Amino acid sequence: MLLCLLYAKLGIFSSWATLVVPLLILGAAALAAGSVFGRGVQVSCGARFSPDADPRAVEDRERGRATDWTLLGWYVLAGVVLSAACFALFLDGPESFPQEYDNVHHLGVTLGFVQSGNWSPFAATLYASAADSAINPLPGVGFYPTVWNCLCALVVSALGVSTALAANVVNFVFVAVVFPSGMFLLMRTVFPKKTGIVAWGALCTLAFSAFPWMFLLFGPLYPNMVAFCLLPLALFSFMGLFSKGAGVAGRAAAALLFFLSMLCCAFAQPNAVFTAAVFLAPFCARQAYRAAGRFAVSPERRPLVQAACCLGACAAMAAVWYALYKAPFLQGVVSHSWPALFSRSEAAFDVLTLGFRAAGAQVALAVLVVAGVLYALVKREFLWVAAAYAIMALLYVFSVSSDGPLQHLLTGFWYTDSYRVAASAALFAIPLASMGLWAAFQGLRRLAARALPKVPPRKVGIGAACAVATAFVLANYYPGIALPVDGIKATAFEWTMSYMNRQNDAKEPHVYDADERAFVQEAMRILPEDALMINVPDDGTAFAYAADGARVYYRYLRTYGGSDETAESKLIRNGLYDISSNRDVRDAVERIGAEYLIVLDQGKSEQESPRLFTYENGRNWKGIDSVRDDTPGFEVVLSRDDMRLYRITAS
Repeated sequence: MLLCLLYAKLGIFSSWATLVVPLLILGAAALAAGSVFGRGVQVSCGARFSPDADPRAVEDRERGRATDWTLLGWYVLAGVVLSAACFALFLDGPESFPQEYDNVHHLGVTLGFVQSGNWSPFAATLYASAADSAINPLPGVGFYPTVWNCLCALVVSALGVSTALAANVVNFVFVAVVFPSGMFLLMRTVFPKKTGIVAWGALCTLAFSAFPWMFLLFGPLYPNMVAFCLLPLALFSFMGLFSKGAGVAGRAAAALLFFLSMLCCAFAQPNAVFTAAVFLAPFCARQAYRAAGRFAVSPERRPLVQAACCLGACAAMAAVWYALYKAPFLQGVVSHSWPALFSRSEAAFDVLTLGFRAAGAQVALAVLVVAGVLYALVKREFLWVAAAYAIMALLYVFSVSSDGPLQHLLTGFWYTDSYRVAASAALFAIPLASMGLWAAFQGLRRLAARALPKVPPRKVGIGAACAVATAFVLANYYPGIALPVDGIKATAFEWTMSYMNRQNDAKEPHVYDADERAFVQEAMRILPEDALMINVPDDGTAFAYAADGARVYYRYLRTYGGSDETAESKLIRNGLYDISSNRDVRDAVERIGAEYLIVLDQGKSEQESPRLFTYENGRNWKGIDSVRDDTPGFEVVLSRDDMRLYRITAS
């Protein structure tokens, strides 16, 4: 991302070659320097990188390293298998994409990056090329987190594939590999002495409907998904700063890794930084409490001093939170409002059952989370994990059940969006569910050992593990993967998977269906490459640019009619049908260089042919929607059903 910013400043065209080659050279140089200057320096990793690890313990280093690699492989294997079953198999082809509001921007910005070579987060626009920038009906570009877009643009640039295919590749890699790998590091750090809990975490990492699956459904929130997938790495590296056996080199490595991961999260989606803050707040309070225990005070006063330090740390973190809430550069984020949807009791029940805005509940998973909380209450070294989840669950309750200043103060950093807060809560619940699943395994193993005293303990353990894993997969994952055609979706996971399937099913009614896409592609074949087509974006033509590269005039879906809209755009939207008799409209069309009009839903209502929700009965598009085959100033070039391509002949 820093290289993208530098290239934009220097006017260098970004592509896979100009980005990957320098990074490979830099990486090779760093590896060589580390090999020469880092000889004899030990940097702790895995369980030894944890604040709770015992630096005095004599550990077989090779065996510990082998255990870490085995567990990492188990996490990645589980991630790939579950992602294939819950995501890849639902795609109706490699170029399938959800036709939702946010995806117009996601895919469009990615294509703009590839076309313009400017991959800066300050150049995130659907009118990226010089020619398109000159005719942008809504001029103005600001900061937008674009890590996801850069990764997709890298795939498009390297392989020459479509933006939709690149999006599916990036999403799959992050959900199947990056997120599970990061969760392994975090779990190994949180539970350095509990390898069993770490192992069970592989099945819990992708078990929650709220994350990552809901982010692939609602919005979709791809940039936020990438940021949250990177988050475990940031949490792992921060906790490594407090490792008892890390040494100077280990702490320096942790500090650098934390800085870089936070930078990546900020450029992917800044609210991930605040999710990290909530997770780490109880951890920091615990560390302050522990540090105060080493003060030279009398045993009688030590508890009071520890409590004071803990409360002081909490007060300092709260003060920073409030200062950022009042910061001018964040007002556009924290002032964003989502209305209350539930009562307090309904929201609390939604948390308890892990529904998190999906229709249904995840009862089996909820039981495991509760069991994990109970285990944390008993094993107080993990109490901070339960506290972090409790805080985020409380924030979710406020985000979904209240309006006003308190909602903005507590959840404004996530746009007061309950889906994003729910995803944060789901992230925090993964260690708790893992503890619960491990406890279920231990309980079954002990019962089986008592019932079958003659069976070798190892076989009893394997049998208990297989039974618990099978029961959990069947209870949590299978209903979503099976997708019954009829009947009520009983679980939140099943509901989420069902809607993901519908989003990607070509047989379902879509805004930009297969026939419309074929019509657009045929129009592109017969028109000059740089031909500009006037359009109504809500009829699917917004995706014609984002997914197929069609040069349409209107690519954004909202904010038309405001002071930032160009005069030409206003004239065209409101009066294109009158182009033959209205000179102002003719001049506006001539100034933007448009020679064609493309219509995908002529004469049909929203009930007959779906449009995006921003269409609002066409109130912004009367001048274009009123054009028909006999309208003066237009000549039919291509016609099929309710789809038309007109040449603008008025002069």
